[in-house]
This record gives sequence, structure tokens and C-alpha cells, in this order.
Amino acid sequence: KDTLQTFTFVPGTRSSQHHLVDEKWPRVLRASADGKVAMSFVCNPESLDYGSVEILHFDEKNGSEWRSLSLNFEKREPQFFNLTEEKLRGGKHPRVERDSAACLKCHGVGAKRDSLRPIFSAYPEWPGFFGSEDDTIFVGEREYSVFQQFKSTALQNACFQTLPWPKTIPPGYEHYPYHALKRPSREENIFMNERYIRELKTTNYHVRPNLKFTDTFSHLLAIRLKEKLMSDKRFVRASPLIAMETLSCDGIDLDAELLKIYGRSYKKPKFGQAMDVMDPRSENSQSLRLYTVASMLGITPDEWTLEFNSGTNPTFATGVQGAYGRDNSVSRLTQSLLLQAIAESIPEMKSEFRLSRGVSAFFAGQDFSCIDDLGGAVEFDTSENQKKMCAILKKAHLEKWGDRADVKKSNSVKTSSAAKAVKPSKKEVTVGLEKELQGLATDGTISVLTGAKAVKTYCYTCHGPDSYLPEHFRFFTSNGHFKKAVDRDPMLLFRMMSYTESGRMPLGHEISVNERRIIQKHLLKLSGGKP
Repeated sequence: KDTLQTFTFVPGTRSSQHHLVDEKWPRVLRASADGKVAMSFVCNPESLDYGSVEILHFDEKNGSEWRSLSLNFEKREPQFFNLTEEKLRGGKHPRVERDSAACLKCHGVGAKRDSLRPIFSAYPEWPGFFGSEDDTIFVGEREYSVFQQFKSTALQNACFQTLPWPKTIPPGYEHYPYHALKRPSREENIFMNERYIRELKTTNYHVRPNLKFTDTFSHLLAIRLKEKLMSDKRFVRASPLIAMETLSCDGIDLDAELLKIYGRSYKKPKFGQAMDVMDPRSENSQSLRLYTVASMLGITPDEWTLEFNSGTNPTFATGVQGAYGRDNSVSRLTQSLLLQAIAESIPEMKSEFRLSRGVSAFFAGQDFSCIDDLGGAVEFDTSENQKKMCAILKKAHLEKWGDRADVKKSNSVKTSSAAKAVKPSKKEVTVGLEKELQGLATDGTISVLTGAKAVKTYCYTCHGPDSYLPEHFRFFTSNGHFKKAVDRDPMLLFRMMSYTESGRMPLGHEISVNERRIIQKHLLKLSGGKP
């Protein structure tokens, strides 16, 4: 009760929890109000993912990193006829796994991809979600009727009923957790329609679940970046200069000063194109030098964004509300938290410094102060107040404040499983699969596809060389690449055979039994087994 109040639904998921997920049985995302605990699960009892819960939680005591927890309440195991994972693992398949290496495959970021972060689309569109356009279900359109049908299913389902639905339905909550509006005409500029903007943007933050996920996760990204930077003495030395960029201080050449600190390793940033304020590489973001220095110190572009598989693009539209109507970027939030950390070490700044209470100010009368507690933009009353902070920072820099800072290196989070799974050998897996595959019936249908062509037809979208998935999932870059992947993890072959048999794979295709056999035999052959 009174926890994990934020939830949304994903009928078009690209998660590993996707089996039999659709508009009738969407995947559930649920989180605490500050985003520090988030979980996902499916409610369709026929799904192979039913009974599993994936959790990300934010560990502030150990370097402000996300950790993972995988729970498996379901007694059924993926199987291939008489073989199960439990048999192949010697009866030691874990029900609880902490910091599973599997989570890093999609959620991993950083130079070594050894840290986690949530995956979430940028504001204001969340493809595949209900309320995909600004958390709104538009009256009279397809999503409106589909969502009503889903709500009817949810009312009869014990799993969906574990969610904190409102006990009473006050005005505006009829389509909770989203809201419904009639869409303005396509020709109208909605940002000139004050009534529409008021109803859509400012009336009720409680019916903005997708925005709340984006908002809180963006804040936590910034907290993680702040902790990572302030734990590096190389950054602390330059931190007053980075803070001066935050405040747009004049009277000092920041690039010249950064060059003195870092020498030739610091390259004055240049960008020949205009980028939006959400892009930390843009002059308009007022965080270009922060991004440049962070990159020098090993922070990679994917650590600035929640976008899936955006390894080289740090741009991310957060929708994080500022006190004066301006949305705050991840880099702006990070700057403000860094300045807050500096202010704690410089007594003169304490009285001059504060962060804005964006959600509390903009959505007046609604209690979301827990989000404001995560951080905000730097707020100052007058230009005199700004100049005073600039002067204090300049003095701190000239006195080499950074060199005297007592900086403690934060503990890096090492991914390790609390329950180590026993790995069978490749020979044990292939021999077991060979026995099961021999003599299996087909449905008598005729296929013109060879094994290689069947894999290319059905599997390449997700697992071929041009897949949208991270590199680890591109098994079919070449035959040699696939064989090496199975050599490293023989259970990969077992899961492929099992998922093909159960219909979980290939995603989006209904194939005949004969085509299943063709694919399975080809996979076994590629692995070095006997089909």
C-alpha cells in the first residue's frame, strides 16, 4: 500500500519479456514515485514470461549505480521435449539472480558496458506504450477503444488488479493511469491553444505516467553522472570552471583555463551545426565543456541518455519540468548537482545557491516533491546574485580549490550473480538436442526454404548483422560468429531450439512445424552438432 504507485502499460514491447504480449495483454512497468525502484512483468498466464519479475533499483550507497534483481516465481522451465534448463544445469537453475550478466546485454552502458541504466523513450512520445502521445488517449481513435477493451480484461485479471488503481474515480481519472482528450485538428498549432495546453500539460501530473518514468529516470541519470565525476580527482580540479559554464559567467576564458589544467588532452570543443538544448554537445545547452571534459575522463555518450541502443548519441528529451516553463536536460540537471556539491565545500556559496522545485511549482497543489528532491536547475533571483556566485567560483578556481578537495573514490559496482548457474558443456547440450530432434514429426507441409534461407527470412530482423538490437544479439553476422557464441554459452543453442519449438521465436511470425524443424536442424549444424 502507498508504494510503487506509478505504472504504465507496453503492448508493443521490445523487451526480453515479450512472449504473447499485445494490446490485450500488455507488459506492465511499475515504479516508486522517485523512480529508484522499477519493475516489469507480464500478466498473460499463457506467456512463457509469466511468473518472472525484472527489477532495477538505484543503489545510492555504492556509487549511485543501478542494480538488477531477477525473480522467477514460475515452476515451468523452458524446455525442448524431455530436456529442460534445470536438467542441463544439474538442477541448480536459480530462482533469484542479482546483477545478472543477461541484464547488461541491453541495459549495459559505459566503455566496458559494465554499468546499468533504464531504457526509456524520450519525451513526449513513447512508441509501443499506451498513451504513446504525451500520455494521452485520444477520444474516437483506435487506441481509445483498444484501451477500453484492455481495461475490461484487466478488471477480471488478478495480476492486473495488484496495481494501485484508484478506489474512487474523480473527474480526470476515468482513463487512469492516462487521460483522454479530443484531438485538435491537424491544421491547428496546439501550442497556441491555451485550453488544450492547460488540459494536456498542467492540470494533473498524476495521469502522466510515461512522463514520470522519463522524469525520474533522467534525474537518476544525472545523479549517477554527478557521483561518477565528483569521485574523479581529475574532474574536481576543474569543477569550478564547469560550474561557471552552468551560470554563463563572463570575464574568464573557460577553454584557456581548462587547457592549463588538462594540457593538450583538452581540445576546445567545436560544433558547426545548431543542436537543441537537450544535446550536451550544443553551445545552446550551456553544458558543452562539461560534456567534453566528461568524455576525456571516460564517460561515454550512452551514459547521458535512456534511449535504447543509442551508443553514440547523448541527446535525450527529458520533459523534466523547470520552475519557469523550460524543460531541463540531463546535462543541465548534472551541472546543477555538481554545483550543489561544490557549494557544500565553499561556505560563501551556501547562502546564494538553491535548486528549483520544478514539478511542485508547475503542477501547483499536487504532491510530487519527492521528484523535486532528486534535483533541478540552478535558480537565482537577480543578475547580481548570479554575478556573486561567478565571483566566488572564480576565486575558488584561482586558489586551486580543486587540489585541496577531499574526494573519496566511490566504490564501483561489480556485476556478480548471487546464485551462480551451473553451465553444461557444449557436448552435453548438443548430444541431448540431437537425441530429442531425431525422429520428431513434421506437419507434412512443403517449404521451399533451406535452413540458411529460413534463418535469414525469420531470424535476421532481430539477430542479423543489421539488427536494431545490441551487438551481442546479432548471432548471425557469420556462421563462424554463431559457432563462437554457442562455444561461449552452449545454453544459447538450447534456448534457441526451445523458443523456436514453443513459438516464442521467431517474433512476429507464425511458421509451420516443418519450418521449425528446418531451422532447428540448421542451428544444430551451425553449432557443430549432427542434425
